[in-house]
Amino acid sequence: MGSFAHKVLLFGLDCAIGPRWRRYAERGDLPVGQRLMADGVFAENCLAVLPTLTTTNWMSIATGAWPGTHGVTDFNLHKPGEDLTRCPQAFDSSDCTAELFWNAAARAGARTILVNYPTTYPPAVDKGVQLGGAGIELNESRIGLMAEERALTIAAEQLFSTEGEPLASPVTLTKETATVEMPFAYADCMARVDTPVSLYFTPVGGGSSAAGGSSARARVAFSAAGDPVAEIGVGEWSETFVRELVVGGERVEGAFKVKLLELEPERGRLRLYVTDICRLDGFDYPAGTLGDASSFRGLPVPGVGFDPFELGWIDLDTFVELIDMADQWLCDASLKLMKEQDWDIYCTHLHAIDWFYHVASRKLDPALTPDADERARYEAAELAVYRSMDDAIGRLLDVVKEPALSVVVSDHGAKPRTGFVPVETILADAGLLAYVEGTEQQETMYGYPIPGVDWPRTLAIPQRSCYVYVNLKGRDPQGVVEPDDYLAVREQAIDALLSYRDPENGLCPFSLVLRKEDARILGLYGDRVGDIVYAIREEFGDEHGQGLSTGEWASGSGSMRPLLVLAGPGIRRGEILERTVWLTDIVPTICYVAGLPVPRQAEGSVLYQALERPDGLAAEHRDLKQRYERLEQVVRGRRCTVR
Repeated sequence: MGSFAHKVLLFGLDCAIGPRWRRYAERGDLPVGQRLMADGVFAENCLAVLPTLTTTNWMSIATGAWPGTHGVTDFNLHKPGEDLTRCPQAFDSSDCTAELFWNAAARAGARTILVNYPTTYPPAVDKGVQLGGAGIELNESRIGLMAEERALTIAAEQLFSTEGEPLASPVTLTKETATVEMPFAYADCMARVDTPVSLYFTPVGGGSSAAGGSSARARVAFSAAGDPVAEIGVGEWSETFVRELVVGGERVEGAFKVKLLELEPERGRLRLYVTDICRLDGFDYPAGTLGDASSFRGLPVPGVGFDPFELGWIDLDTFVELIDMADQWLCDASLKLMKEQDWDIYCTHLHAIDWFYHVASRKLDPALTPDADERARYEAAELAVYRSMDDAIGRLLDVVKEPALSVVVSDHGAKPRTGFVPVETILADAGLLAYVEGTEQQETMYGYPIPGVDWPRTLAIPQRSCYVYVNLKGRDPQGVVEPDDYLAVREQAIDALLSYRDPENGLCPFSLVLRKEDARILGLYGDRVGDIVYAIREEFGDEHGQGLSTGEWASGSGSMRPLLVLAGPGIRRGEILERTVWLTDIVPTICYVAGLPVPRQAEGSVLYQALERPDGLAAEHRDLKQRYERLEQVVRGRRCTVR
């Protein structure tokens, strides 16, 4: 595979913040990251495309193309001719209109192992094997679903509790209780589960209290009179349970773990957490490629405790443990495939730190969390998540014996969630967006359909993370704006956005507001972007999505800059790359170093400043030409002698 790297490994760490990862790596907290920086190049000015969201940027990384070219222009996708509020999530591989770099490499015979890479289902590997791709994690699909909905292969997490937490399954425990039955609820299922399953929970042993020094223990069984399958104490995890279930008429095996969070029989307190019920197969392509996964560490949990942590079901340590479970399982699955398959390219996506920043980014900032001990606790958890991914990368690199190009990259950074920008209200106050009488006007989270729109009176409407659409007659199903009035309505909407000032700090929250034709400078064009494209300042908005990747949080606890490290044959060693790097530049550079065909729609550039020999291919070409010319002279001379 080329004169430099024989193999390519791309490790995608969703939402890893470049500057924070660098700090941890340089001080030795991430030993594999530290080694890669010493052996390669760190890009300190790496930039993501707008919107700074998962599907858009992973497709830009995979194709080397801008969103206007690859077509995945947001986390949710709107297509011409559909209702302006219809925006299913962009996880369908057929929505990508550019060639993926591993398929370009397949034209030269290269084989790929693709693991949990978003927007790659139906299967998107022409030559090789694939795990997942229909969602953010294995065991879920988001294809065709609105907003942030998901469907799980079997079922979501469950909390059995005496304490009345939101959405928990209530149970009762008394001093006289011998056994507590805990029936599975099977929430968020992709298909109906027709197998009733209950856990039977029996307190044993002495002592009682919440996690942290308790001697209380319990037995867990699958029938009231059955033998226990686990005995666990407070704060402990069970081994993996596996049960045969009928899901959608098919017999499958469901795997899960439980953790005893609290047990105080004297006070009637009990809290038992059950992970997602996961399949260990069914997401590999070709089917059956992965084989037996029963010995893998961890568990391919799609929820990783995100909702339970926000609901108060689990604590921070349990949340981090669940994230690590998902990383461990993906690592073991990858190792098995790498050992058993013939491969040239390995690509994976770990969503771990993105889950963490969505619930914890505010806890890392001194102004938002003045309690130093609380901040230290969350920073330790942040580091634990980075270490989980670092360990996985190290284990995978250890099995590669041939010269390999390693790329560690994220799709965007993150910063603390702050003030929401009321784009709906701005347009409504300008007389551009109207609601049906009686509809309670409230801001809708981007990606969700706006309820109660009075279409005959609506001239413009916000959509997804960074767009405003004119409700244009002849293009949009409920269009009312005449084509001759399009420019005037659009200018009115732009003026409304730019004129708005936040009532608390007096700032205009928009860093830019562009006409569609001007947004080409951001790589946004075509019929899948709005008539207006905007971005908001880092002082506003969610952890990521609506802001530019140049955004920096004052305390250093957040940055929108993604992570990029390249190491291996042909790459400079121990260099900090100061030049601006776009995520679209990664694939052209990989192809140059590995001698692979460039994807047909790739638009990025080769990072020559990262290379040991920027003119290496030209020098090789000159050398080969000279050798050919000398050989030609020898052959001609012999012909003359023979004559």
